Amino acid sequence: MNNLAARIQHLIDFRREIGQPIDQYFLPGLSSEYLQKKISQYPFYFPKEFIELYTWHNGTRDEDFLMFRDMAWLSLENSINEYELMMEVFWDEGDNEEIGLEPEKMFPFAAFTGFNLYLSYPSQAMCPSLELPIICTGKGVIEPYYNSFASMLDTVEEWFKVGQHNEYSCDVDESLAGEIWRKHNAEIFRVRGL
Repeated sequence: MNNLAARIQHLIDFRREIGQPIDQYFLPGLSSEYLQKKISQYPFYFPKEFIELYTWHNGTRDEDFLMFRDMAWLSLENSINEYELMMEVFWDEGDNEEIGLEPEKMFPFAAFTGFNLYLSYPSQAMCPSLELPIICTGKGVIEPYYNSFASMLDTVEEWFKVGQHNEYSCDVDESLAGEIWRKHNAEIFRVRGL
């Protein structure tokens, strides 16, 4: 997960080039002292690269602005609210061993309409061959979604390059979207048996 801010900036620059007015959506970054203090209260995995990312921008201000094609980038405050809510109402402690996850260690960084993307944690058992897969949850779904944060950005960037754009996101033919998703996340598809 090296230099996530630069990777996301690349996606921002591309979206500017295609005429999307996106600058007003980004929140200013947080201080590293505030971040350290806030995240020390929780057991979720929040690597140094995420500290750098959230000091650059604290997510986006509009949860309808879909930074990651079909997911909004949550501010730290919204992520923590989502984390607390999900720990209280979504995760059933008895099921967690069966699915091979420790949800208290996962950080929800993106969401939209009842779905969340979580940064996993080192040595998770759901996809042991992957260091930090991105896990999707919502509406009865708990599954690995991207090989990594970097593969998510590769996937999203390619979706934007081939998609039809609107102010907030892009639409991609379902078959082509699936090909691109598989191309950048082959291991996830193997884990899911697809």
